[in-house]
Amino acid sequence: MGSYPHASPPNPEAYAASLADVLEQYPLGVVQECCDPRFGIARTREFPPTVAALVAWCDLTTRAYKALSARPKPVPEPVHTEEHCATMRERLRALFNGFRKVPQ
Repeated sequence: MGSYPHASPPNPEAYAASLADVLEQYPLGVVQECCDPRFGIARTREFPPTVAALVAWCDLTTRAYKALSARPKPVPEPVHTEEHCATMRERLRALFNGFRKVPQ
């Protein structure tokens, strides 16, 4: 509420309790983002948010994070072909076998 200097709800305790009841339904990260004036609801609302506005913001943010987490992770392209790796393994084997046959 500190982000809204002109806010003066008629019953501040009931208003704060309503907001708390809504926020406890969401993951902690969404609540923290919502309450952060740099990223949260204060960036999009000029007046103290209603419960409906708070629910809409948190639902939208939660859906966005769920959609991001559902995206398949990209499979990185191999740096070298399997043929190249096989050739290098053979060269290393030959090199290490040469070290083992050092005359005494």
